Amino acid sequence: MAFFKMSTNEELGDSVTHFFKTGGVLRNKDETLLPLKKLLPSNGPMGTRVEYDVWYDMADKNRIHGYVYTDAMGKFLYLRVGDADRSYAAMEKAANSDPTAEGWYVLNDLASSSSDKYKLRKTTKTYDKVVFLAGANILDKAVDWSKLDDLVTKGWKLKCHPLTSRDLNQLLIKRFGQSAVIDKKISGYSLLEGASAVACAENSEMGIVAVAKGRELVGVGCGNKQLTYSAIYSQLNLSVDKRTTLAKILSCKSSGLIPVIAQDAEERVQLFFNQYKELPHVKPKSNNT
Repeated sequence: MAFFKMSTNEELGDSVTHFFKTGGVLRNKDETLLPLKKLLPSNGPMGTRVEYDVWYDMADKNRIHGYVYTDAMGKFLYLRVGDADRSYAAMEKAANSDPTAEGWYVLNDLASSSSDKYKLRKTTKTYDKVVFLAGANILDKAVDWSKLDDLVTKGWKLKCHPLTSRDLNQLLIKRFGQSAVIDKKISGYSLLEGASAVACAENSEMGIVAVAKGRELVGVGCGNKQLTYSAIYSQLNLSVDKRTTLAKILSCKSSGLIPVIAQDAEERVQLFFNQYKELPHVKPKSNNT
């Protein structure tokens, strides 16, 4: 049996794509990244695919099978090769580059003007230490539950992801208590403003924004290399000065992070692909597979 996409146009900005990928949760309408999407080639080197909001690891040491991209923090397109080891290597290179004035500018913009991806309710209530959980679809493969147990014991609060199911919400309340669980409909960015420390797994953009804002970052992930921001967190988690490390990553033009405010966005896209152009690529057998 052939498999067909739920949308005929699975890409950033397609409303049907967003509806199905978010389980029907409404996203804030934001078209600021659409001009960046136009800079992406429909195909990578040798006709390899460039696909939206998927992630796979072909684990092929000799060849590249494709590329993926996603919208990140409302401020970036994030390009990656479909291979965990190469994705990690690219981010390690970026984290060891020299920070530039532009990189710091992008970081400060991220810190000062980020907003929720979904339509969520703002709050004035504050919590000093907040864990931002993954959605129900990936929570078990993203989070180390023993780390959650430890943090809740120490007074941390759990912010449910907007994609938290009713059953998962009840499970969390039963395990940790009603007072420890924050409603999924509350704005994560409102909570981030009042927090001094943030914890998350490698799927979450909230930890990256927290670092940009100078907050303490604690990891609760289980080391899954195939989550959205795993390569970035692999470098932040190794760093004593996480904010400077993030500035280095944002300074590196081949990192795959393309800022919406960059004057050289097209060059950054080209440099990302250029670092892989000498490697053999596998062309898809068919556009329908």
